[in-house]
Amino acid sequence: PSFVAVEENKRTKNKVYFGVMAGISSSSYHPSGEASFFKNSKYDGSVSPIWGVWVDIPTGRNRIRFSIPIEVHYKGVKTNGKVDLYNGILTRFAFDYVQVNVMARYTYPKGFIRPYANIGMGNAFMVKIKQNEKSTNGGVNWSEAIDGPRKHEQSIVAGIGATISRLGIECRYVGSTGFSPYGSSGIGVR
Repeated sequence: PSFVAVEENKRTKNKVYFGVMAGISSSSYHPSGEASFFKNSKYDGSVSPIWGVWVDIPTGRNRIRFSIPIEVHYKGVKTNGKVDLYNGILTRFAFDYVQVNVMARYTYPKGFIRPYANIGMGNAFMVKIKQNEKSTNGGVNWSEAIDGPRKHEQSIVAGIGATISRLGIECRYVGSTGFSPYGSSGIGVR
């Protein structure tokens, strides 16, 4: 007779975590290209709140080291600029977005404080145009600056952070395509 050892694989359910998020976004604007609004120009940085919801989906049974965080948050982009071309055009832009980030995360699983790192992609969808204006006479009269700003913004997202019990804190870098609809010119947001 022969004996065969049979090992039963027990399936363990990994918890899916979810929560709310809030923070501060500090943005800088980097113009490039030949369009008159972006050539030889300088744009002010801005600080704005962000808030949203997230879900973190573990991808393996290895003590939740690897996961896929998905976030949906609301953000604002606002800047004023001065273009030295054509005797100084003044510009002001303000847009609101809903952004969806999908990332890959590695979390160190041991200890009360668990550090993590993540990287992924973001897609922001413009929901409101607050300002899209230019002035060629020193701010006396304002008119539309960009005919149809880009409604979809793509970005690269990378961050490091830590969780302590049920609270997390993260420092993040985001580089996006910005709101310019022009193929050869733009204003990247960092």
